[in-house]
Amino acid sequence: MERLNINSIQPPSLSPENKELGKVLQGYWLKSEQELLAVLKPDAIVQAISQTTN
Repeated sequence: MERLNINSIQPPSLSPENKELGKVLQGYWLKSEQELLAVLKPDAIVQAISQTTN
């Protein structure tokens, strides 16, 4: 877990094949020149998990 400025999140560039990933991916954060981190949507993850257990 990292703390970041929400304005530094870059939108995801997803292909149609990655539609499911787009449901839980908010975007990307370039932490440094060598480190790109995915920013996830916690509520969407919880919802996806609850749907698979029902």
